Amino acid sequence: MHYRFHTYMLVVALVATGTRIQGQGQGESKGLPIYGPSCGATLSATKTSMHGKHRFDLHVEGAYANAPLAFVFGVDETRNPLPLNPCTLLTTPIVHVPAFTNGDGRAHGSIVVPDLGTAAYCQALPINLFGNEVSASNGVQLFGDEARVGPSACPPNKCTASEMIIGCDNRIRGPLTGTAASSPWNMVGSVIRNGGPSGTGTLISAKYVLTAAHVVYDNNGFKGGTIGFRLGLSGNGCTQRPFGTHYVKRVFVPRDYVHSASASNKALDYCILELANPILGGHVMQASYLSWATVQNMQTTAVGYPGDKPWGSCWYDRGYLADSQPWAWQNSGEKGLLRCSNDGVGGMSGGPLYVWHNGVRKLIGVFIGSPENECLNGHVWAARMTPNAIEHINNAKFFPPNGNVIDFFWRWNSPPLQADVPGGC
Repeated sequence: MHYRFHTYMLVVALVATGTRIQGQGQGESKGLPIYGPSCGATLSATKTSMHGKHRFDLHVEGAYANAPLAFVFGVDETRNPLPLNPCTLLTTPIVHVPAFTNGDGRAHGSIVVPDLGTAAYCQALPINLFGNEVSASNGVQLFGDEARVGPSACPPNKCTASEMIIGCDNRIRGPLTGTAASSPWNMVGSVIRNGGPSGTGTLISAKYVLTAAHVVYDNNGFKGGTIGFRLGLSGNGCTQRPFGTHYVKRVFVPRDYVHSASASNKALDYCILELANPILGGHVMQASYLSWATVQNMQTTAVGYPGDKPWGSCWYDRGYLADSQPWAWQNSGEKGLLRCSNDGVGGMSGGPLYVWHNGVRKLIGVFIGSPENECLNGHVWAARMTPNAIEHINNAKFFPPNGNVIDFFWRWNSPPLQADVPGGC
């Protein structure tokens, strides 16, 4: 009867305290481990612990649009699928919290529970009323068996100069094929310098890529050699380069950017790569300024090419923006720096930090990493897209001979140019 007692605790907690914990700076959000297959929908969650209670923010995507959904909770130590439905991972469901998906098949739930003395799990079960079909998400572990001796199921943050893992490493690999036809993979690519991987970039128009300044610039100035961009890269094989390699003819870096880790300088850690030729068939991600009131409770996604994973493989991680944002608005909006909880490893620098807004991916920052002390406190940085940053980016697109705008916010350089390489084998 040991687990029946804890089952009762969970039911009471979910029903009686299903509200958000308020307050700023009282706890740090940590991503939670996932398990099991997904039968259509993807569930992710973070846990914020404070005052002896734990807030679980749950997000599901890829579910049926405009349909009822249930976040199902339960104790399930074996995690064996039920014989009648291999998509159902919880063999001992306890209680469910109803929700409803939007037009994009996404839904959000937020639950507060006290400490539990046993493992507990959650799964999202969307329902299609028209066909009476049920899809299912992967499972998420809310509490691990170690809950008896501590509040967190995740290890301490892992923070080095090139590795920033906040709690559990929740990075997920993108698809191995088909990236040319699916987003965000056809919006993001690998920045190649002298033939080797150097960072990540986002296609913001057919001929322009947004990446991090430190990918192409250091204490000695502009880094030498050719610079290429492989949109939609998914692996090391030639068939996994659907758009081939497009080479860069001009680079724009903020004139005031230096190779320093200060918050003021890292707010300028972004740059524009002008390609010699447009990428045909690629999809553009919109770089956008969104107010803090708009984004503060949104889930953030970071995408990139981490150096600790197989060469050419693209990975993503979901997180949230920290409550405390001391550098988000600098110099009256000339620049800004966002703190997020997304995991990052060297090679992901320059990739997008995006949110979903009105059904569209909006790039709100360039993922750049953070100093070790910030990482230890659960924060990884992104150079924010402020109104002035967006203006400077647009000005770079009209630099002569493409237009008649010379914005001295930028310094620019023309790297050696070579012929583009088509996609495929």
